[in-house]
Amino acid sequence: MKSNKRVLIITHDFYNNCAKVGYMIRMTQLANYFVDESIEVNVLACKKNKTWNGLLKLNPKVNVKFIKSYWNYKSTSSFETNTILNKKSTMNTFPKKVLKSLFQLFLSNYLIDRHQLTNRRYINEAKLMIVNKKINNILVSGPRNSIYLVGVQLKKEFGPKVNIITDYRDGWTVRDAFYRGKPQKTINKFKIIEQKILNYNDYSVFTSDRLKKAYEDEFNVKRSLVIENGFIEYSNSSKKPQLEFQKVIEKARNENRIVIGYFGTGSAEGSRTDKNFSNLLLAFESNPSLANRFCLVSQGNVTYPENTPNALMIKNLVGTSNEEARSNMRLIDVLLFVYSRINDAPMIMGGKVYDYIATGKPIWLLVPNNAFSLKAFVARTGKPILTDINESESIVKSLKDIIRLHEKGELAKKGFSYEEASLYTRVNQYKKFLDILM
Repeated sequence: MKSNKRVLIITHDFYNNCAKVGYMIRMTQLANYFVDESIEVNVLACKKNKTWNGLLKLNPKVNVKFIKSYWNYKSTSSFETNTILNKKSTMNTFPKKVLKSLFQLFLSNYLIDRHQLTNRRYINEAKLMIVNKKINNILVSGPRNSIYLVGVQLKKEFGPKVNIITDYRDGWTVRDAFYRGKPQKTINKFKIIEQKILNYNDYSVFTSDRLKKAYEDEFNVKRSLVIENGFIEYSNSSKKPQLEFQKVIEKARNENRIVIGYFGTGSAEGSRTDKNFSNLLLAFESNPSLANRFCLVSQGNVTYPENTPNALMIKNLVGTSNEEARSNMRLIDVLLFVYSRINDAPMIMGGKVYDYIATGKPIWLLVPNNAFSLKAFVARTGKPILTDINESESIVKSLKDIIRLHEKGELAKKGFSYEEASLYTRVNQYKKFLDILM
């Protein structure tokens, strides 16, 4: 039976145009879920110069309109003012530097981010869709914090006729990283803007309890709830593990190694400040006897230093679809999740954690000591292995614990049963959205 509810999702990154794959997953899967619930779904997103094919699937019933603008057309996160100002430029070095400095000053003091320059296009298109398609539910989702202002303007114009839901996938002014290099006057201005966003929306949705608490401690939040990410359920006909992946696992087993699996993006040489597991390699380098017992398999955009511990078996494979990666995960002994940025750690849950939960395999969380959301998750479930990423002794202890549990046949008990995992499906998480739609 078709529902009379209609939803407009407004976001920058959506299937299959995105700066990073992780940016599009939440809203893409939410759109699929709404369609399955017989809700009409429309999407406004940003046209990019790069697409990611084969990693996700989008229900063809989702109506998507991409907005193209030079300011957010480029996909790479390194696209900043230097790219804008250097394009076919004949200026000498001094004028370039002056223009760059002026633009950066304008960006940091008067704009939330450069994507704010496209907000008017979103607003104009959204107004037409709301009127023509009789849409009454507007879901505005980051990342790119400036997008939330679109919801403010739509609420001003349509008032109680529209239900504005602001989806905070990440925090904004509650993050310590936000304060870096900003004068107090600018900080105060942006906090006023964020309070305005919270005043105008009808519901604020957060992806973790700690993120919700951070906002409630800092701002006046009207109505809010936590809706985590969860994992996608695949049918029994899921893809089999990749042959290349199976061969790596077989070789590790023949050498009596315990297999650690890392999936997604990351670095072991410090090129990524948020997912840097170089301390793990240092622990292996200092403990060859431990390294000799393990095989580290990674799949995705992962970079390693030129020299890695000789005793450790390492294999990095190119990324694949979420469904196929999930099948590969089931061959692993323990699945590694990494988050290394201390300032943002308290509010992080991490989308990959849910994929790991789905496999029923043990999970190893290598995170800072202040990763409070993840620590609460461990305390609540008693399942994952928790390790301080900045303490070598903690890493070595966890490696020894993994070996001990493996040899006693108890490592598998650290995984989630089917019944325990079912709570974390995207369907079970996303159905909470149904309660706040008009």
